[in-house]
Amino acid sequence: MTTIEKDRNERGAESTRDALMNAATELFAARGFDGTRVDQIAEKAGVNKALISYHFGGKQGLYNEILAVSFTETSRR
Repeated sequence: MTTIEKDRNERGAESTRDALMNAATELFAARGFDGTRVDQIAEKAGVNKALISYHFGGKQGLYNEILAVSFTETSRR
């Protein structure tokens, strides 16, 4: 893999993570953790639902990451 290909893959992974976090944040806020299904998150993010497990270890890991980012941003303010 060339450096350019590696950079493109990393940007793609970051974009996927961002899309999943944005979609999940909106859905969790509207429906709560238990009321949100991984297929709904994936559909809203425009990705395969297996990527939730790949990037976050599952729905709980995604939720935990959203909380961690949210509290980090809040504490910086």
